[in-house]
Amino acid sequence: MAEPETPSYASRSATKLYRTPPLKGVWQHAPCFHDGSAATLDDVAQTYNTRQSLGLSAQDVADLAQYLKSL
Repeated sequence: MAEPETPSYASRSATKLYRTPPLKGVWQHAPCFHDGSAATLDDVAQTYNTRQSLGLSAQDVADLAQYLKSL
């Protein structure tokens, strides 16, 4: 799985910049990450939990994903 932070997507875009979707309604824009590797917001939260060593419990990850869905 590709790192969400890799610059490959930006380098291929017309502006050479990332287009970061707004958090409002983010649940409507799946899949996530430049390569579509996160099918759900739960996957996004778990990816960052793992890659950034956040130490979130499974319930914390689920709660975070649910919060993002409420925006």
